[in-house]
Amino acid sequence: MNYTDNKQKTLELFAVLIDYPESKDDIKYQFDTLIRLLPENKSYHLKQLKGWLDKQSLGYIQEAYTAIFDINSLCSPYVGYYLFGEDYRRSLLITGLKEKFRQFGFKQQGNEMPDHISVLLKFLSNLKDSSFYCEIINEALIPSVDRMLLEVSRTNTEIGNEKSSDMSAIDFYASIITFLKIFIKSEVINAQ
Repeated sequence: MNYTDNKQKTLELFAVLIDYPESKDDIKYQFDTLIRLLPENKSYHLKQLKGWLDKQSLGYIQEAYTAIFDINSLCSPYVGYYLFGEDYRRSLLITGLKEKFRQFGFKQQGNEMPDHISVLLKFLSNLKDSSFYCEIINEALIPSVDRMLLEVSRTNTEIGNEKSSDMSAIDFYASIITFLKIFIKSEVINAQ
């Protein structure tokens, strides 16, 4: 697998990990694949996250995701929200993304808004235009991921009553977002 294939697959894996968890086996498979793609020095912490995941029920992981990203969320999964809030410019971003999706032949699955971080990561994993790729990462993803991490770090409470280790569900998702941040920042460096 060459660098471009690796990059595309890694973005796809992050897209799934930051999306609503439908199947614990699928999440575990994504982790295993991501661990194989990354160098040993970068995959060690992912192995710890997978160990935490193995101890949790799917229901708990879903509840945690919903609390963090959906209902009264600690963290919005919408890039446009971080860039523009509820301003009309977010609508312009969404419209512009839909047009770019058409232009580059990307078929969005599901019913999420185009500025959902998972949707953007899936789009980027299919994008061959390196200048637009870097533009999305620099102008949208990096600032949004930085803000996501800031919001998640503001809270250190455990979601629900279930706790089987020192790591909380918030820590779990914060770690995934942190790994995403490291990866996309390295992508900008590699693309220049």
